[in-house]
Amino acid sequence: MDTTNYRWLVIASVVLPILAEVTERLLLPELVPLGLRDAFQSYQEEDQEPAITPALVSGMLAAVVATLASIYGLLRFRPWAPGFALWSGLAMCVLLVFGGPTVQSGLANGSFALGSALWGAVIAVPYCAPDIRAAFWPEGLAAKR
Repeated sequence: MDTTNYRWLVIASVVLPILAEVTERLLLPELVPLGLRDAFQSYQEEDQEPAITPALVSGMLAAVVATLASIYGLLRFRPWAPGFALWSGLAMCVLLVFGGPTVQSGLANGSFALGSALWGAVIAVPYCAPDIRAAFWPEGLAAKR
């Protein structure tokens, strides 16, 4: 794998889930049946305990900023980026547990799963592919990893 393909992998891991969400919400909302959307809306209105708390919002904002920083670092081949991407991704997963239930179409579900798998590859490739490892940790730094 070369650095151009790696950059495309990073971009695809981020863009695919975003495109699916935009498609589901704006272009094809009928992918989620109206009855299911209405049932979920009434569930949210009846729920007495709010799923979104200030602590969750601030944690999610911090995780989003950390993820954006890691994407920048991965695209620019900064030595700190693969580890930072791993930890920011894990933080996001922990925070999503507290976000409550969601309703999404098969398109969005599949795209999020594919994006997650690609993100895992984005994190693993710098440690496995010699060309990409050399881009992140040239010369003496590569031996320390």
